[in-house]
Amino acid sequence: KSRYGGHGADCYSMKDDDAGDLGWLGYFIGKNTQVKVLRIMCQVKEEESSLCKEMAGNQSIQKIEFVGTYGSLAFEQLIPFFKRKESPLHLSLINTHFRDPRDLSRLMEAMQHCGKSLLGLELHQPIMARDWRDVDGILGTLQAHNPQLQELRLYRMEIGLAECRKLSDLICRSCLLKLDLEGNL
Repeated sequence: KSRYGGHGADCYSMKDDDAGDLGWLGYFIGKNTQVKVLRIMCQVKEEESSLCKEMAGNQSIQKIEFVGTYGSLAFEQLIPFFKRKESPLHLSLINTHFRDPRDLSRLMEAMQHCGKSLLGLELHQPIMARDWRDVDGILGTLQAHNPQLQELRLYRMEIGLAECRKLSDLICRSCLLKLDLEGNL
């Protein structure tokens, strides 16, 4: 364990040669009943995706933060977690790398599986090609599948007129209590 940058959260840090331990770490996270916040700050590779698969059984996590991770593996592997999740969940994607246009559709598929548990979503400056950004699609998915959403933060997502229209629909048809659009104007 180590302390991370003044945020007060305990972290598990690993070296590259410890990658095989990710599956075991995921297994113990999946069995844990006390963890409330999980921050994943690593580049999960194909052979290491067992972290996300193994943690699918956890019901105590209330917030998952992906910081600088590769989106495709995280979203695809976490769908079983989202399907089983019954308690409230906040999802933060901070500087997440989208290497493929399908990564965004995998995110939207994962959000659909959150059902009524997704209460908060933060997209913070995702790293992707400009023509892959589908904020309109994300907002449409939230409106259709996550009407209970209470908090939404879209930081530096280059929101335009079409997205503003979809956002106004989301505001009118959801339980949204907090909206943060910092860095978009």
